[in-house]
Amino acid sequence: MGAGLILNGKLYSGVSDLTGEVGHLRLSEIGPVGFGKPGSFEGWCSGGGIAQIWQMLAIQQIQMGRKVAFCNSLDELLR
Repeated sequence: MGAGLILNGKLYSGVSDLTGEVGHLRLSEIGPVGFGKPGSFEGWCSGGGIAQIWQMLAIQQIQMGRKVAFCNSLDELLR
């Protein structure tokens, strides 16, 4: 996840060329992990983060005794 900053018509890169690295920003205290930071922008928007969200939702459904289309048990989900 990245962004750009344009100053005076030119791309600004900052002192260490990391300006615009918004993926590390935390959007919430809890949430999917991206770059080792729960609730980061990258965690919420990346494919890995989206998979974490679906896994959490599937665990909740299984624990409530509901069926999940893509797995039959908690053991199968967590393999």
